[in-house]
Amino acid sequence: MYSIRVMNDRTPEWKKTIGNLPQHLQADIDRIWDTKGCLPAEVVGRIAGASASLANIGALMMQLLPVAQNFAVVPVSGFRVGAVAAGMPIPGTGWCSLYLGANFEFGNVALSFSVHAEQSATNNAWLSGEPGIQALAISAAPCGYCRQFLYELITAKQLSILLPNNPNNPLSYSSAPLTTFLPDPFGPNDIPGVTGGLMNPKLGNHNLVLNSGSPTDPVIAVALAAARASYAPYPTPQAYG
Repeated sequence: MYSIRVMNDRTPEWKKTIGNLPQHLQADIDRIWDTKGCLPAEVVGRIAGASASLANIGALMMQLLPVAQNFAVVPVSGFRVGAVAAGMPIPGTGWCSLYLGANFEFGNVALSFSVHAEQSATNNAWLSGEPGIQALAISAAPCGYCRQFLYELITAKQLSILLPNNPNNPLSYSSAPLTTFLPDPFGPNDIPGVTGGLMNPKLGNHNLVLNSGSPTDPVIAVALAAARASYAPYPTPQAYG
């Protein structure tokens, strides 16, 4: 039986992390605890400035990495990874919402079954209605699995990966296209008959029904709704049903 941590009251570690941020950021960033790891675009705009660019939003993303690491559950490795995904810019502004993610491990289970921080942040953005992500800040370089996962994104070819240069200076970071991390890639668009990628609504809108009709069990109803919205780019859905 697995123990899942339910986060209600702010932990001492969270309070310490928020206290280490510049004072003018603390109140806005502390509210992320109550907003499911999301910093809304209007708050990002207020912090980064009216003419916010991805460059100065990137600096904010790097400052948020220690905050994201607070959500990590790592009973196996003890290694906390944080990630911050930048959603697509709001039309007419340079603002975008930011979505936090962290790695999640299961005790007594192989690490290959872990949820990686990059996956967590991406899914946070996707479940919040984002049509893509334009940048992803990570506290450690993405593993090979995550490089392939991110290349499945509809925005993969314009996705920037932000990595810290100096753990003691969050404003010192590097930015490079995802494609530099994954030479000779293979993705959804290499499959005949497939266009788009992960976070493309057309690939997450499946007409799945039960033989018995509409489910009466609420758990089954939620599972069916999740299956209908799941990412499956294959041109023959019946092949995986």
